[in-house]
Amino acid sequence: MPNTDLTFLREFCRNDQKKMAQYIRIFLESVPEISNELEMGRKEQNLIQLRRTAHALKPQVTFLGLQGLKEQIEMLEDQIDSSKNYSEIEPMLEDLQLKLERATGDLVESLLMLS
Repeated sequence: MPNTDLTFLREFCRNDQKKMAQYIRIFLESVPEISNELEMGRKEQNLIQLRRTAHALKPQVTFLGLQGLKEQIEMLEDQIDSSKNYSEIEPMLEDLQLKLERATGDLVESLLMLS
């Protein structure tokens, strides 16, 4: 799983695989709501909502070692801050949603390996 580095989570949980699995499950359970918020913000072209949702996601992806997703969130935040032009932001948002889907798949695999 090249997109997922569970080192921080493993250290935080002191290598307790049950705890690690619990944190991964919590994140996976939150993904549908996060995806819905991103989609609603996208449909409404609501940059404030999009930035707020992306920003709220950042600590979780950092905690779970999803570095590529974290970097995408930071780029999206920077773009929203520097440009109010939605057409420049939409491709980045689509990429974020694709990376979130891939990260979810990676975490499901990690969860299976921990169980």
